[in-house]
Amino acid sequence: MANVWILPKTYTAGQLVTAYRFVKANPEAIFQVDDGWSNARLTSADWLRWFRGCLAEKIASHLPLNGRKDDYSWWCDAQRLARKVNTRTFLLESEAPREFRARLRHRFNVVD
Repeated sequence: MANVWILPKTYTAGQLVTAYRFVKANPEAIFQVDDGWSNARLTSADWLRWFRGCLAEKIASHLPLNGRKDDYSWWCDAQRLARKVNTRTFLLESEAPREFRARLRHRFNVVD
Protein backbone atom coordinates (compact mmCIF):
# COMPACT_ATOMS: atom_id res chain seq x y z
CA MET A 1 0.00 0.00 0.00
CA ALA A 2 3.06 2.27 0.19
CA ASN A 3 3.04 2.94 -3.57
CA VAL A 4 -0.57 4.12 -3.78
CA TRP A 5 -1.26 7.80 -4.44
CA ILE A 6 -4.78 9.09 -3.86
CA LEU A 7 -5.78 11.87 -6.24
CA PRO A 8 -8.36 14.29 -4.81
CA LYS A 9 -11.31 15.53 -6.83
CA THR A 10 -9.72 18.95 -7.21
CA TYR A 11 -5.99 19.46 -7.15
CA THR A 12 -3.44 22.23 -7.41
CA ALA A 13 -0.44 22.52 -9.69
CA GLY A 14 1.80 21.77 -6.71
CA GLN A 15 -0.01 18.50 -6.07
CA LEU A 16 0.43 17.53 -9.73
CA VAL A 17 4.16 18.26 -9.53
CA THR A 18 4.42 16.14 -6.39
CA ALA A 19 2.50 13.32 -8.10
CA TYR A 20 4.78 13.57 -11.16
CA ARG A 21 7.86 13.26 -8.95
CA PHE A 22 6.20 10.30 -7.20
CA VAL A 23 5.67 8.56 -10.55
CA LYS A 24 9.25 9.16 -11.61
CA ALA A 25 10.52 7.71 -8.32
CA ASN A 26 8.01 4.79 -8.31
CA PRO A 27 7.23 3.59 -11.87
CA GLU A 28 5.08 0.74 -10.52
CA ALA A 29 2.87 3.07 -8.48
CA ILE A 30 -0.92 2.95 -8.47
CA PHE A 31 -3.13 6.03 -8.50
CA GLN A 32 -6.53 5.93 -6.91
CA VAL A 33 -8.90 8.61 -8.15
CA ASP A 34 -11.11 9.92 -5.37
CA ASP A 35 -13.96 11.49 -7.32
CA GLY A 36 -16.66 10.41 -4.90
CA TRP A 37 -18.27 7.67 -6.93
CA SER A 38 -15.91 5.54 -9.03
CA ASN A 39 -12.66 5.14 -7.04
CA ALA A 40 -10.88 4.15 -10.26
CA ARG A 41 -7.29 2.94 -10.18
CA LEU A 42 -4.66 4.03 -12.69
CA THR A 43 -1.20 2.68 -13.26
CA SER A 44 1.63 5.17 -13.33
CA ALA A 45 1.91 4.80 -17.13
CA ASP A 46 -1.80 5.65 -17.50
CA TRP A 47 -1.42 8.62 -15.19
CA LEU A 48 1.63 9.91 -17.10
CA ARG A 49 -0.32 9.60 -20.36
CA TRP A 50 -3.20 11.59 -18.84
CA PHE A 51 -0.83 14.18 -17.38
CA ARG A 52 1.04 14.73 -20.66
CA GLY A 53 -2.25 15.03 -22.54
CA CYS A 54 -3.50 17.65 -20.10
CA LEU A 55 -0.19 19.48 -20.25
CA ALA A 56 -0.18 19.53 -24.06
CA GLU A 57 -3.78 20.75 -24.09
CA LYS A 58 -2.94 23.53 -21.63
CA ILE A 59 0.06 24.65 -23.68
CA ALA A 60 -1.85 24.50 -26.97
CA SER A 61 -4.88 26.38 -25.72
CA HIS A 62 -4.83 30.14 -25.99
CA LEU A 63 -5.06 31.86 -22.66
CA PRO A 64 -5.59 35.61 -22.92
CA LEU A 65 -2.76 37.68 -21.54
CA ASN A 66 -3.01 40.84 -19.53
CA GLY A 67 -1.16 43.52 -21.44
CA ARG A 68 -1.71 46.57 -23.55
CA LYS A 69 -1.38 44.69 -26.84
CA ASP A 70 -4.14 42.28 -25.82
CA ASP A 71 -6.57 45.14 -25.49
CA TYR A 72 -8.91 45.46 -28.47
CA SER A 73 -8.79 49.25 -28.36
CA TRP A 74 -4.98 49.18 -28.70
CA TRP A 75 -5.25 47.20 -31.93
CA CYS A 76 -7.94 49.55 -33.22
CA ASP A 77 -5.77 52.59 -32.46
CA ALA A 78 -2.74 51.00 -34.13
CA GLN A 79 -4.74 50.11 -37.23
CA ARG A 80 -6.31 53.55 -37.41
CA LEU A 81 -2.91 55.25 -37.10
CA ALA A 82 -1.36 52.97 -39.75
CA ARG A 83 -4.17 53.87 -42.12
CA LYS A 84 -3.64 57.59 -41.45
CA VAL A 85 0.14 57.38 -41.85
CA ASN A 86 -0.08 55.46 -45.11
CA THR A 87 -2.85 57.46 -46.79
CA ARG A 88 -2.69 61.05 -45.52
CA THR A 89 -0.28 63.68 -46.66
CA PHE A 90 -0.92 65.77 -43.55
CA LEU A 91 -0.74 64.10 -40.13
CA LEU A 92 -0.77 65.83 -36.75
CA GLU A 93 1.13 64.49 -33.75
CA SER A 94 -1.94 64.90 -31.56
CA GLU A 95 -3.82 62.37 -33.70
CA ALA A 96 -1.47 59.54 -32.72
CA PRO A 97 -1.54 57.52 -29.48
CA ARG A 98 1.31 58.48 -27.15
CA GLU A 99 3.30 55.28 -27.53
CA PHE A 100 3.57 55.73 -31.32
CA ARG A 101 4.59 59.38 -31.27
CA ALA A 102 8.32 58.89 -30.72
CA ARG A 103 8.55 56.16 -33.35
CA LEU A 104 6.67 58.15 -36.01
CA ARG A 105 7.88 61.65 -35.20
CA HIS A 106 9.50 62.02 -38.65
CA ARG A 107 6.09 61.47 -40.34
CA PHE A 108 4.20 64.21 -38.49
CA ASN A 109 3.57 67.65 -39.89
CA VAL A 110 4.35 70.56 -37.58
CA VAL A 111 1.71 73.27 -37.29
CA ASP A 112 2.90 76.64 -35.96
